[in-house]
Amino acid sequence: AAASRSIAWPPPLMNRALPTRLLAAYDGLLTRHRLATTTVSGALLGGAGDVVVQHAAASSDVDRTAAFFIFGGVLTGPINYRWLDFLAAASRSIAWPPPLMNRALPTRLLAAYDGLLTRHRLATTTVSGALLGGAGDVVVQHAAASSDVDRTAAFFIFGGVLTGPINYRWLDFLAAASRSI
Repeated sequence: AAASRSIAWPPPLMNRALPTRLLAAYDGLLTRHRLATTTVSGALLGGAGDVVVQHAAASSDVDRTAAFFIFGGVLTGPINYRWLDFLAAASRSIAWPPPLMNRALPTRLLAAYDGLLTRHRLATTTVSGALLGGAGDVVVQHAAASSDVDRTAAFFIFGGVLTGPINYRWLDFLAAASRSI
């Protein structure tokens, strides 16, 4: 029988304070320079997201990546700037859940999902990644008035094969980080 081997996360050479410092620095930038920070973040995420999709599709189109970079910076960044203002105002003025909403349902759904994450973390993050990947592509195609089943299947598989296992490890990392802080 093979001996059980545990992988230390984060690796011993990784500075455990680095992610905390990076998040604190980003939060500070959002506080002091929200528009510039959300614009640059939107541009970087737009370009990086397109590079990942093109890599998965084994293609390379610099013009397309530049378009996603510009789209992320020009549209997504300023929208997120206003969205953060809206969320801040809404969190102060809206009672949640609304009085007529069944308060037990969201709580039960979250508890059920949390139970699945506790008992079957890899399966739950894999299925969630696949569903979110496929559903996200359906929304994008709907907005573009197009329909490409093969592309949606690719996003579904990409979400399950890559995003799910990454989130599985991310949850382990967050649990370890919260114990060490």
